[in-house]
Formats: sequence, structure tokens, C-alpha cells
Amino acid sequence: MTLLLAGCGSNGSNTDISNETSEIKDESKEIDIVGDWYGVAEVHSEYNDGLFEAVLSINSDGRWASCVNGDVNQGTWEIVTESKKRIALTVEYEGSGVTNTWSFEKKADGKFYYDYVFLETIPIEMTKMEKESKDQMLGDWQGATVYTYKSGEEKQFAASLSINADNSWSSSVSGDNNAGKWSYISESGHLVVLIVEYDGTDATNTWALVKNADDEYYYEYVYMENISIPVVKL
Repeated sequence: MTLLLAGCGSNGSNTDISNETSEIKDESKEIDIVGDWYGVAEVHSEYNDGLFEAVLSINSDGRWASCVNGDVNQGTWEIVTESKKRIALTVEYEGSGVTNTWSFEKKADGKFYYDYVFLETIPIEMTKMEKESKDQMLGDWQGATVYTYKSGEEKQFAASLSINADNSWSSSVSGDNNAGKWSYISESGHLVVLIVEYDGTDATNTWALVKNADDEYYYEYVYMENISIPVVKL
């Protein structure tokens, strides 16, 4: 897939961050930005038209990840204001050497905003979700959905997904089998980033398992378009 400012074909790596990690951990205790967040923005512009539904996860170890309408991104974060009300999110595109910088901050109105980029900057007002165990994202999942493509064609997808504690995962969706390693898991239990590995090539893709504010789980799968499949744990 082509590399855009944001895209499911781009993913963050497992690169270790610098020695500043311990400092970030200490400072993160003083701010309320660390955790999992959910928000929806409606956009009608020259570039986008519709709703953007976001789950943003910020871990205390200096890593972050998000899933917005199935578009998964991840990287590192750092505090950039003395007030500790804004952090810079470095977006990593694995294997490309390219990075981008987004932001998450508490603004003058007292609300938190994720400045997500998809052809344009989209401020998404975010609400913090309750912290839960990250282990709830591990295990075996099943679900199904009927998806309508932009062309109008309808297709049914039945999914089986396994996420293991050893960083491996695999899925079978209507006969389409995929597997790889997961590169990020939310400390607050709402997001796992799944790296799709293709045998015989260096190409990868980035999918996710997310738990939204509605307490439902979704396998963010890609088959020509981003497809959210509701799943339940077995």
C-alpha cells in the first residue's frame, strides 16, 4: 500500500526509546494524559467527508498508538510544554526512515484533543476511558459482519482471531489467513497493534484489536478497504 501521512500500510517499529524513558515514566505520574482515550469527529471539508472514530492509547513507557477508522499508527511521545498539558506524538513508518509529528493536548476549554492527520489535520475531542487489564486483549476471538464496499458490493466476513502472550497472533477471515507479531499493547486494555507479515517479502501491514467506549471489541481488518468486525472472546 502507498505511504500517506497516515495509513494502514504504515506501522511503527519496536525500536527501543532512549534513556529518557525513566524520566518520562516519572513525569507521566504528574499528568493525566497517560491512558486510553476515545473520541469522534465529524468532518466535511475539501479532503474528507464523514465521521472519524478514534481510540488513542498513551503508555507510561513513552510509547503510543491509535486506531482511527481502521487506520493504525504508533510511535513514541514526549512532553513538550512546561505545563505538561501537551505531548508530541512521533509517528513511525517502519522500514521507510520517515517520521511525522502529531500532538495530543489539553486546550484552554479544558478538553483534550488528538490532532490526527489524514490529508489534513483533524482535531478530535477525546474522553478518557477507564483503565482495565491489558490481559483482556489476549486470547481467542470470533465474530462476523456484512460490509458494504464503496462500490455498493456487499460481502460477509467471518473472523477467528488469536492473540498470544508471546507477541504472536493469527487470524482467519473467510478463508484469508494472516499472522505476525503484535508490536504494541495498551497498558489500559483497549488496543493491540497487529503487524501483518507476508511470507517471502519484507512487506508488512498494520491492523488492530480495539475496545471502544461502547465496551465492544472490534478486529480492524483490511480487505481492499478498512473493515471493522465485532468480535467476542471465546
